[in-house]
Amino acid sequence: MSNVVNFSMLSVLLFLAFPENSVALPCKNSPARGQLVFLDWGREPVDVWEAIPFEMHRVTLPNKYVIGVTINEAPENVYQEAFDARGGFAVEMIEVSVFDLQGESPKLVGHNFAGSNSKQGYRDIGNPESDVAAKKKGIHLLLINPVCISESDYFNSH
Repeated sequence: MSNVVNFSMLSVLLFLAFPENSVALPCKNSPARGQLVFLDWGREPVDVWEAIPFEMHRVTLPNKYVIGVTINEAPENVYQEAFDARGGFAVEMIEVSVFDLQGESPKLVGHNFAGSNSKQGYRDIGNPESDVAAKKKGIHLLLINPVCISESDYFNSH
């Protein structure tokens, strides 16, 4: 139970930490869902955005290191593996890719499949080799994808 409370509290705190950002809450004007991404470096909030599939979001970390993050739907085979492993059940999955944008072309430095409502950590990303203190920070992504229902859906089901 404490993990659920902490996750919820962290979500609220992150929303409050970014009042200047124009991230619209998903479901505000339509029942369409939106994948929210909260990025911190160490324990320092850095950016919040609504992910757009196949579009790289560029982030400059406090140490001026530049990364890119893409969030896409997980392919069918990922779900099949999850169904097989969990007896026919799976959480909603997404594909997360993190890129180093310091060079001439993006370099993939992190990739995984994650729950669309989860926290992901990448300890060595965003840290130049020479920055030993930064090595301990890394980036964390808090991924939130709410289920949206319309008023008519709700009242017709009760």
